[in-house]
Amino acid sequence: MAIFTEWNEFRALNLERMKAALKAPVLVDLRNIYNPEEMADAGFRYGCIGRPVPESDSCSPGHASRSAKRPRGNYGHDEFHENAKGN
Repeated sequence: MAIFTEWNEFRALNLERMKAALKAPVLVDLRNIYNPEEMADAGFRYGCIGRPVPESDSCSPGHASRSAKRPRGNYGHDEFHENAKGN
């Protein structure tokens, strides 16, 4: 799922319901309305843009277990989808 707006309706989504409805719990937040740590705690693979990225932050598509194997940074379309599948 991708968030393209900062409207209040999207700031208060039921994350548990959204996760259950998605085939894979992947959220790309293009407006930075969610907290990366809270999204990780809710079980989402979370991507965002435009934020400073401390080492522990998850605003990179390869942030989870693959982050130790890959350099941090932007990934291409195919590589992001590979990460979203958990490969």
